[in-house]
Amino acid sequence: MRKPRRGRLDSRIHFLKTSSRGCRPRFPTSAGAYNREQTLADLLVQLSRRDEAVTVLDLALAQHPDDSDTAGHYLETLMAARPEKAPEAAHRLLLVFPQNSKLLYLNGILDMKAGNLEQARARLEQSLALQPDDALSHEALGLVLAQLNQMTGAKEHLQRAIALGDNGPEVKESLKRVLQALGTAK
Repeated sequence: MRKPRRGRLDSRIHFLKTSSRGCRPRFPTSAGAYNREQTLADLLVQLSRRDEAVTVLDLALAQHPDDSDTAGHYLETLMAARPEKAPEAAHRLLLVFPQNSKLLYLNGILDMKAGNLEQARARLEQSLALQPDDALSHEALGLVLAQLNQMTGAKEHLQRAIALGDNGPEVKESLKRVLQALGTAK
């Protein structure tokens, strides 16, 4: 992916900052549709200004506490910018939006990083129950199951992640290690 030119991004940020003050966008914020705050945060992340992106999303979440899409975007950005604050925010957001598949997935990732593998497994399974075709959740669950030495389940989820389009070298390498552990390496 080509990196955007900084001057163009700065002008886009200025436009978004001045055009979104005090108003919500007039287009839907349903799944897949980004609002202006999320777009501004994305641009700030591209400029390596993650702390500012978190601040923008923090303000957006304060203004619109019922927006689960913004909550997911906020947590994802917080995990990258301020990882030490992410677990507390993740737990708080999951209490507000317990049926949000993205928040369940991100909480599962945080649990996996903290070594809480059974909790990670439960959250990732919940995420997949809500969004069965999410390749990233399948990959994460496959990694958790591999750490729990449940290689057959790990194999199934890693293969499903690849079938859904997660073709990165990490997932393929993880599958290769699982297949070796099962004694069926190709």
